[in-house]
Amino acid sequence: MHFIAFPGCFFRSAGLDLLVEGLPLTARDLFEALLEIYGPQGWWPADSFDELCLGAILVQNTSWNNATMALSNLAEKGLLSLPSVASAQLCRLEEAVYPAGTYRRKAAIIWAFASDFTADFKTVESFRKEEPLSTRKWLLRRKGIGQETADTILCYGAQVPFLVIDRYARRLVKRTGLIDERISSYEAIRECLQNDLPEDAQVLGEFHALVVMHGKSYCGKSPSCEACPLGTRCSFANSGDSSLSRRAMTSPFRETGRFPKRFYLEKDLEEDFLP
Repeated sequence: MHFIAFPGCFFRSAGLDLLVEGLPLTARDLFEALLEIYGPQGWWPADSFDELCLGAILVQNTSWNNATMALSNLAEKGLLSLPSVASAQLCRLEEAVYPAGTYRRKAAIIWAFASDFTADFKTVESFRKEEPLSTRKWLLRRKGIGQETADTILCYGAQVPFLVIDRYARRLVKRTGLIDERISSYEAIRECLQNDLPEDAQVLGEFHALVVMHGKSYCGKSPSCEACPLGTRCSFANSGDSSLSRRAMTSPFRETGRFPKRFYLEKDLEEDFLP
């Protein structure tokens, strides 16, 4: 298994020089700082578009290690392509994806997805030629495919500039004060961040991967704020209070009437654990 790396250019990184205490943090600042700290991540780990789609589904609500075991089982059975999954017996799929958890549900989802994909597009080339918003709507109509999984497939698999928002991103942008803590809608968070980043799938994919890396390294459920290299620009780290609801944040995306009220109330229920 290798890491798919799409061609393209990143920002010329000013990196940690941007982390001046007291200045409002932007998504571009965050990207450049994380890129300097961790370097390019080169996601998504897959050898093909089909494997990427299967991995994006199997990793839902489990660890990437568990998803990898399920992918390995599928490979051993010759079921790592969408046509092969679509023609497989459900019991074989259930046995293969067992390590990923909720195996009956996930087996049914990948079988339905593979069947629909091969019927509607036949090839990945046809899928990539479709209008991006149309393919996103198609993905979201599939059973078990939420916004996060759909954007993962589009960004990493179809090279379409849709930023993936996962729990690591939600946590980091709210703790740093980049996004108002009341904004919970997936689309609102994605729009806030993506408006400050280039419309380039490689950049958005790297941003997502770097955010996950930082979340795993420092900004988990129990953050390591004292050691965090973003500490000088993090509202949470400088608040002296672990309660997000009681801290004051300086953010360019606080409520200004820019977004409808629903952006502050909606909940995105898809919770994926990515590689």
